Amino acid sequence: FDARVPKGMRTTRPSPGLLVLAGWVVPGLGHWLQRRRLRAGIVFVVVAGFVVLGTLLADGANLDRERHFYYWSGQFLAGAPAWILELLHGHALVRAEIPYGDAGLAFAGVGGLLNILAWLDVYGVAERDGLAHLEPEAPPAREVTA
Repeated sequence: FDARVPKGMRTTRPSPGLLVLAGWVVPGLGHWLQRRRLRAGIVFVVVAGFVVLGTLLADGANLDRERHFYYWSGQFLAGAPAWILELLHGHALVRAEIPYGDAGLAFAGVGGLLNILAWLDVYGVAERDGLAHLEPEAPPAREVTA
């Protein structure tokens, strides 16, 4: 993003990268910081809902990194909802076949992947707004000698 800002100018808007990072930690937080409250709520409910639904369907077995690394990687993209569920329910003992275990893995992984689409939205809007709100940089302060 900084490469697109003309020399001698700076933006008054938050960095797109920081907004995406916020959206990773808490789904929808990047949208919230952009003052797009409804979209922030929808993103949070959908992403967290998919991860919670997946965890319920898989009886917590979806949260085991060693057993389901690739699915866990997708869930990890959902941020705090997946981290909290892993702390509360991770490494569940599997003693029998879980009837909807595969569906749970898929739902939770898709939740994290949907969060990537939310990040792209946050980044695009932040970049557009940042380039639309440019101002000249302040000249460096001169040192006064006596």
